[in-house]
Amino acid sequence: MIYPLWPQPGAPRPLIGCYLDMPLRDWQQRCGRLLLYSNYVSSLDGRIAIRQSEAADYSVPSSIANARDWRLYQELAAHADVLITSGRFYRQWAQGRHQGEQPVGTDPAFADIRRWRLAQGYPAQPDILIVSSSLALPTAALMHMQQQGRRVLVACSQYSPKQDMARLRELGIIVQPCGDAQAEGRQLADFLQRQGYRLGCMLAGPGVHSTLLCAGVLDYLFLTLRHQLVGYDDVRGITTGQWPEAIALRLKQLLHDPQTEQLFACYQCGVIGSPFPRQRC
Repeated sequence: MIYPLWPQPGAPRPLIGCYLDMPLRDWQQRCGRLLLYSNYVSSLDGRIAIRQSEAADYSVPSSIANARDWRLYQELAAHADVLITSGRFYRQWAQGRHQGEQPVGTDPAFADIRRWRLAQGYPAQPDILIVSSSLALPTAALMHMQQQGRRVLVACSQYSPKQDMARLRELGIIVQPCGDAQAEGRQLADFLQRQGYRLGCMLAGPGVHSTLLCAGVLDYLFLTLRHQLVGYDDVRGITTGQWPEAIALRLKQLLHDPQTEQLFACYQCGVIGSPFPRQRC
């Protein structure tokens, strides 16, 4: 069971279905435009990924990864029309170094989520937008996404290799330059809106997250705070880069999971230089 703490304490409820009940579609309809949200699990000392050696990849610390957060990760992604990701996942998948799937995937444990999507009138799987300037995207991984019934799109820079743009388009992938040196957040959001999407869930790393936040196009942050102190020096948090000012967040919802000692928080995002109150979705 999990316990609501904010905006007011409430009776305990089962974890399963908690994020499926989030009124994300209502929030989107109120603002009448594309609504974007992100999701992370973090330790209390701000670690979402660590690297244990120079030869290793960054990975989620085993002490904070857990099945209960993973379940809500799937539920949250299930609301989306499109998932915003980066090329790293697909390169790892093609090399056999990533055994999972992008949500919702084909895991029997999440069959109820696929049924939920179908009952809402959505396809069983959300579409995929990959943010990549290099366009070093393995064909096999992209085709696997397409075979799941997903529409695959790529946001790149105007200086991305033209021959790679052509290769991807031959695979039936929509490729759109959304910036100069790299994809820019406002252009990316406008591109998704022109494609007819209304809800987008960002599942990429801190670079893409910061791009969306700094452009003022990210509406909500869902953050699981696992009650662990991880340490390590070579780490990643949920943002990166130098910002001119802080971004204000407003707590929208807070839940406590005593079984695994973690908090599930939802924050409404502001923009750089514009403190709350501010009209958002």
